[in-house]
Amino acid sequence: MDIRSSMEKILIIKLGALGDVVMATSLIQQIQKHHSLEQSWLLTATPFDRLFENWKDLKTLSFNRKGFKDNLRILVWIRKQKFGRLYDLQSNDRT
Repeated sequence: MDIRSSMEKILIIKLGALGDVVMATSLIQQIQKHHSLEQSWLLTATPFDRLFENWKDLKTLSFNRKGFKDNLRILVWIRKQKFGRLYDLQSNDRT
């Protein structure tokens, strides 16, 4: 049995502009440090996924933020994952 598959999963949401995403990197590091035994996921906008492609112990999912279909697909994905904790670094009505 893979130990990571039995871990609680956490989701970090940061979609915003490039500067906001870069400034959030220290927060993401601290969240990961606090949850070092959990599986960490980052939900971000498509233009920013490459910033995190070599980030240690962080799985990323990016999506196109425009359109009802994309938003619905992400909502369904989040519900299926059954995250134990969610950090919304976006802090707006959409998230």
